[in-house]
Amino acid sequence: MKKILSAISVFFVYAIQTSIISRVDLFGIEINLMLTFALVYATNSDLLASGIMGCICGLLLDVASSTVFGYNGLIVMYIAVLTSIVSSKFYSESRLVSIIIVAVSCFLCETVRLSLYNTMFEAVSVAYASFRYILPQALLNSVVSVPVTAFVKWLKNEYIRGI
Repeated sequence: MKKILSAISVFFVYAIQTSIISRVDLFGIEINLMLTFALVYATNSDLLASGIMGCICGLLLDVASSTVFGYNGLIVMYIAVLTSIVSSKFYSESRLVSIIIVAVSCFLCETVRLSLYNTMFEAVSVAYASFRYILPQALLNSVVSVPVTAFVKWLKNEYIRGI
């Protein structure tokens, strides 16, 4: 039952991302709810579950953004696995620690994504984009991670029966 709810919640988050949040931006920066959900899920899950959820969320990001298929899937999967490893060492059921882990992971994910994009297309310098795009998006995603954390904790609740 928990796995079914997790699968349904991914598509629910995807629907919110593509229908509502894609039309909202703050100073040219969009909230990446799929990345935030994958990273918050990784802070509360084991290595395998966080890798699978990261891959699914990344592939759905690829479908939504019409980029090279698998580009976001691999990046988000690897960052989710790394987040799961880090959170297993430092996570202590504190929302502040969760917010910090998500902010650092979002910053790392966006830096890797932009660096690879810059390598392929030579678009913009990473130093310029770090202060104009990557850092504000990491901060915005960490603010959004507060309600997402509450949702993931409800999703992982022991009272939900199932496998």
